[in-house]
Amino acid sequence: MLALLRSWFRGYGRPAVSSAVVAGILAVIGVLVVLAAYGWIGGASPRYLPDSPLYEALRIEGARLALTPQGARVTLYLANAGNTPVNVVEVIVVDSVSGYVVCGYSKLSATLQPHTATTITLNMPRSMCDLRRGGVYVVEALTDDGVEAAYVVSIP
Repeated sequence: MLALLRSWFRGYGRPAVSSAVVAGILAVIGVLVVLAAYGWIGGASPRYLPDSPLYEALRIEGARLALTPQGARVTLYLANAGNTPVNVVEVIVVDSVSGYVVCGYSKLSATLQPHTATTITLNMPRSMCDLRRGGVYVVEALTDDGVEAAYVVSIP
């Protein structure tokens, strides 16, 4: 390849271009090709950004599950890190081993304003909740727009 490039730069009555100059030109061309490929494949595309300036970002900062004589108590510590209000409409508890939903509460309407936090406590009767001591569970909170937050917790 170097010989081919040297022959292109050889003029009538002039000496050929040195190998160092040809190697430098190849390096510059290589860098330009890599930068063009990077930009074309996705380097120039925007990183994960919401489609609009308003977005929901629900987080579960903590959760507590407790067995009560009547059933179970689920306590969630929620935070809205987004810049639009979120409305939590459902809380479910999934057994981390089997993947089955063991508790579910869908008659919920808790609205969190942007950049705020709140605590939600749900008392579920034994008929709605099948929790066991020593179990490891995933607590999920769902919003009316489909945003989901999850937190892993166990019952001591």
